[in-house]
Amino acid sequence: MATQANWYLRRLAAMSAPEIAFRLVDAARRFRDGGRTWHFTAPPASEGPRFPGLAEGVARLGLIEAWRTAYEDAREGRLAWFGVAWPRTELPDWHLDPVSGRRWPEAMFGPSIPYRHESNYGDVKYVWELNRLQYLQPIAALAHVTGEAGPADLVRRHVADWISNNPPFQGINWASGIELGLRIVSLAAAATLVDLGAGLRVLLVESLMAHGRWLARYPSRYSSANNHAVAEALGLFILGKTLAGLPEAAAWATQGRKVLERESLRQIYPDGVGCEQALGYQCFALEMLALAARFGARTDARFAAAGEFLRAVTDSKGNAPGFGDDDECRVLWSPAGPERYALAMQEAVGAAPVSPVAPQLRHAVLDHGKPPDPMADGLIHFPQGGYTVVRDGQMHLLFDHGPLGYLSIAAHGHADALSIWLTVDGEPILIDAGTYGYHGAGARRDALRGTAAHNTLTVAGADQSEIAGPFNWSRKANTRVTALTNSPWSVEAEHDGYSRRFSCIHRRRIESRGYGRFAVLDRVVGPGGPWPVRAGFLIAPGLEVRYAAGVWLLGERVRLHYQGPLTAEAQPAEYSPRMGYLEKTTRLVFEGLQENSASSRFDFSLID
Repeated sequence: MATQANWYLRRLAAMSAPEIAFRLVDAARRFRDGGRTWHFTAPPASEGPRFPGLAEGVARLGLIEAWRTAYEDAREGRLAWFGVAWPRTELPDWHLDPVSGRRWPEAMFGPSIPYRHESNYGDVKYVWELNRLQYLQPIAALAHVTGEAGPADLVRRHVADWISNNPPFQGINWASGIELGLRIVSLAAAATLVDLGAGLRVLLVESLMAHGRWLARYPSRYSSANNHAVAEALGLFILGKTLAGLPEAAAWATQGRKVLERESLRQIYPDGVGCEQALGYQCFALEMLALAARFGARTDARFAAAGEFLRAVTDSKGNAPGFGDDDECRVLWSPAGPERYALAMQEAVGAAPVSPVAPQLRHAVLDHGKPPDPMADGLIHFPQGGYTVVRDGQMHLLFDHGPLGYLSIAAHGHADALSIWLTVDGEPILIDAGTYGYHGAGARRDALRGTAAHNTLTVAGADQSEIAGPFNWSRKANTRVTALTNSPWSVEAEHDGYSRRFSCIHRRRIESRGYGRFAVLDRVVGPGGPWPVRAGFLIAPGLEVRYAAGVWLLGERVRLHYQGPLTAEAQPAEYSPRMGYLEKTTRLVFEGLQENSASSRFDFSLID
């Protein structure tokens, strides 16, 4: 209870007066609704939702073997996400947490379940991942393309069982709008590709009516209106466009379209950077907006700029730095395992990628990009989003000087101001620590989004921005660019995250030292000093880090020479390459006391 009370106090501190008023009204509505009995009756001759272009598009993809694997796994009960396998059963237990082995409440009013604070059940993300029903999308595609009875029957049985065990507004699967929005996409895909039969079709329409009523009634607004608002609006818009016979369909379509078109401008800066400061979530939002455009919404105003940003941060082999949170959210199914999502989303917004993208189910409905002109070497600056990219022949460098995240809680941002990421010839050298987990990750979540986990500098071991819960911050560092030149290229920026606590700012300059070489210069500036500082660089796994002849060798391709007052040490570290996974690697740490305005200089150069 104390933890829950503290969470509410921290959330209230991040809210404006209008938001507090909205929350009070919303809480009262949910309290009243929890005592009601909800029934939904489909109009006569109701047809299920139809996904435009999906049935025509799946046949040309050539993904039958991948879809068949998905079918065999589901038929045998082999369901797994985030490195965890569910118990093998004929039909899924829709309320089971596979880690704790406990079942989330199924007879409780969904919007009242305090899932953020229920540590006894486990991390709610596991049960929700199953209940998005995205694993049914490829099975439905297999049934449609091959005409086989087995996959079609599995889809019908799983959809019917889900509806039977998840009555409207009851249980954990009715607790969060983003889950409803994404589930609508999966159900619409299933109904488009598989003949559900008249009886199940009526049950589906009635369940979708409940989905629509929920989304219209409990929208994410104010500090919660990030990618959740986009997912909710997408689901509402799809229902309104495809279930035109329902009395509320027109209102749902109007509400969904309005939010989608508004958020397409709010959540992507004019320079193409996602406002959440999390590349995975930018791609997720772009997939949703591209799909909304397929249904007729005007959500493409920022597509060209977003495509250029994604092209800029993607190296010659399709790698993109994983800054900010990434929980592998997708809208249309792709096989389990790492996917170069930034590369794929370049296609979705009409900017062809720098290297080929493996076909996925989304290609059935989202357009491919046109062949691009090669990106020139040099500096590319994104002033609103706060990133600078340097492409210098074999080197690909990204510098973060942007805000912490989006809206007052900056839910998916990391305390990574003035971090850098580096690849050489498409091979990662300096990497991001990743995400690993959300509600159930505890101290590890804080550690992986904290400053010390990133390729930047800490003062006295403190985070630049102060963590106030798994998706909240009590204080945010402000960052600004102080100098920028193109030839020779250089960029300098600073942040104030340490000004209140330690009366200093961190200033970092990155500058060209010739082809294949650059320098990073760190200063801590303010009255007083010296300050205990720690500059760290997270090295890609598999690279040997060793010290020889006065320089640090990072694998076989990069040499790092340090000048300054700090002492260097290669330390064991861990990072998360994917949600739910941890791997070992090395962090090169420079630590000691640094005087006011004294410089630590890191010279990086390629090894011929």
